[in-house]
Amino acid sequence: MSDTKETTKTAKKELPTPKAICSIDEYFKDRDKNYKPGDMDSTRAWANEQLLKMEEDGFPVISSVLNFEQGFSAFLIKEVMHNQEFDWASKKYTLFARNDRVLPTIEPTGAPLPQELHQKVISLKVGLAGSFNKPGDNGRNSQSQVVETERTKAANIASALNAAKRRYKWEGNPVLIEEISKEGTKFNLVKAISLLTRYGCDVNSSIEEAKWLYEL
Repeated sequence: MSDTKETTKTAKKELPTPKAICSIDEYFKDRDKNYKPGDMDSTRAWANEQLLKMEEDGFPVISSVLNFEQGFSAFLIKEVMHNQEFDWASKKYTLFARNDRVLPTIEPTGAPLPQELHQKVISLKVGLAGSFNKPGDNGRNSQSQVVETERTKAANIASALNAAKRRYKWEGNPVLIEEISKEGTKFNLVKAISLLTRYGCDVNSSIEEAKWLYEL
């Protein structure tokens, strides 16, 4: 009987665990020699090759790059990862909510998460909703929009935030909110960088209490 009970037990699902991030010298120790301001095409190609090696070796690329010295990190993100010549912007990056901490049950504006989401996902701020253009917009309508005064704009934002505090995922929320699960949620490059910069466990610039995410 005991054997039968043992075999019918539901196996607990193993959740992913964070991987080690790489140091700058593991792939970029020769950066002073290969960084050539007069030949940026060659420099970008070299840097992209090193990032690809990092990815192939299983390191979380964005988290690692965000930990590099500030100037070189900014160069890699702007000149290589956002460069359409390479494929980084077309990829999806999987972020995970930490499994070793109790997850907040409210979104950043204060709206409570539905009960069924508690301890399954974390709801976090990516940025201001206006900073992320809707698909197909590309700012084409900006010339026809009426320019708001700063006072009116501030009042509208305050009103929208007040409404967002009461309703989870309210469509008028001026803050762009995303849910990240313990099993992993995929994001594009821009959102992944924003989330990891704010909440990444391995990112030096994050406040310790706000380190909720890791990348695989």
